[in-house]
Amino acid sequence: MKLPNDFYELYEWRNGNSIYFPHPIESAQICDLCSVENIYEEQAITWGESNIPKYKQNDLLSFVAREGDFFSIVLERNYEEEAHIVEVGESSNHGVLRYDSITTMLHSTVECFDINAFYLGEDGYLAENPSLVAEVLRTRNPKTVAEATSDLQSGLSVYGLDDRLAESEYGLLLIPVISSLETLRVLRPSEAITLVKRLNRK
Repeated sequence: MKLPNDFYELYEWRNGNSIYFPHPIESAQICDLCSVENIYEEQAITWGESNIPKYKQNDLLSFVAREGDFFSIVLERNYEEEAHIVEVGESSNHGVLRYDSITTMLHSTVECFDINAFYLGEDGYLAENPSLVAEVLRTRNPKTVAEATSDLQSGLSVYGLDDRLAESEYGLLLIPVISSLETLRVLRPSEAITLVKRLNRK
């Protein structure tokens, strides 16, 4: 199984020790290699062998856990050319694209702290400025923006089709729309806003 180079670099740096990774909402734990293997097995049990979370039919390898959610690598992608870090919710069986790579994930987080997009609120808890966070994520993760925008555009092409399209086909075609909207909701690119405005004018 081929993995991106920065996955190996992450574990060389961590040396297999448990450490908490800053996240805009709450702390998330980078799993040690043993936990990565256990998570994969637990997901097979929780969702069932035939319903393990995927992203566009690709298997996932989770490496960051956050209160039931996981950040995962999309396996069998061209890691140099394609975004490949997704988030999987506890009750979801498909991934939502979040970052181009582990490297951009880490750099995005560090930059958000540097420019006070993440900051301590008056209550002492970590807070965020959504506009600044979105700006950092768009800049650091252009492949994620491009793929999610393309998926939204492709998915919206089913809008207005006649009733000869089976209801089950609509469901399959709308999965990329839902996933891409969840990605773009955080990234807030102008291209996505333009697409939604066009849809509203129909």
